[in-house]
Amino acid sequence: MTGREPSPGIHSKNSSNKHIVFWRAGKSFSQSFLLTTGVIFALAVSLWAEDAALRQRAEALWAKAEDVSKIDDKKMAPYHEEGTFTLYHVHAGELQGTYRKEFADVDNWLEEIRLGPYQKFSIHKGDKLYKFENAEFTPRGVQQLTNALPPHKVEADKNESVRKIRSRKLNGVAAVCVEAQIPFPFEAAKHETCMSEADATLLSELKWDQTMTYSSYQPFEGKLPPTRFEVRLGKTKTLDGELRYRERPDLTAASIEVPTGARLEPQCKDKVPVKAEYKPDPEMPAGHHVPGVNVTVALEARIGADGLLKNTMVSQTGGKDFDKAALDAVRMWHFKPSLCDGVPVEMNISIETNFRSSQ
Repeated sequence: MTGREPSPGIHSKNSSNKHIVFWRAGKSFSQSFLLTTGVIFALAVSLWAEDAALRQRAEALWAKAEDVSKIDDKKMAPYHEEGTFTLYHVHAGELQGTYRKEFADVDNWLEEIRLGPYQKFSIHKGDKLYKFENAEFTPRGVQQLTNALPPHKVEADKNESVRKIRSRKLNGVAAVCVEAQIPFPFEAAKHETCMSEADATLLSELKWDQTMTYSSYQPFEGKLPPTRFEVRLGKTKTLDGELRYRERPDLTAASIEVPTGARLEPQCKDKVPVKAEYKPDPEMPAGHHVPGVNVTVALEARIGADGLLKNTMVSQTGGKDFDKAALDAVRMWHFKPSLCDGVPVEMNISIETNFRSSQ
């Protein structure tokens, strides 16, 4: 949080399936317009002023870390990958899960995730992709797990500006860390990637308020992928797990079978994500108009091919009052549906609503 007081309303960052929304108590429309214009101009100048030599050095460090850690399936012999993980701070307290991957070749592989009663399969068979999921929405912890699993692409987006490169100790390991800035209205976010100075293995990645930490590396097919990982949101640990790899020369394309109930996924050459076209502000719940409010509610929503909201689910609660405020607002949103090669299709999206007030 910066010291200035942003304008009221919603400000959203859209990715392929994620919308981040902010509610903040603040200024009048004219003040917010001037502030918005000033922030956008400042961000533009910030990006333009990025040091080219610093960017070049950062890209070299990212490339080296990716070369050391990333398993490139296009070059891999058949292998088996399995792991266990624990999801923390869920309604049931803690949940244990398992992950499995059977890889015959780049066109024939299977991935399975189990978490409590939840089960998900992804199967690539020849030129077709099949999926099976026994729930309408993917649990939030599974999304975090998917982000933490290899292969690891180590880079910053083109719109991020490299701010500094520094050496420091990270869990007792000498590390070199690249810090970039993500442009966003009202407060820029930090994106930091840390690699070992000794062997360039990936140690951690901080993006927005999520930190992924890696350790215990297993030599495998000329690479050093991490086998232990931990995810934190802020200071709170939400996920940790362990992976193991082994060669499977007996695995062939015929070994990869499509389970009963799996659906064929459309293969889109041109995929356009869902876009929220009308986004009315959420209301701060009655009784919560006090200084220091900082609450996040995460929602999952299914958007139909007609652009209508089909269903919603709270995946991270902020408490009953804030959950209701977030749901009430999102139910009034109007969406433009996702497109697969120009054809409207249903898609699930994630929405994070942050309620914050001045200190």
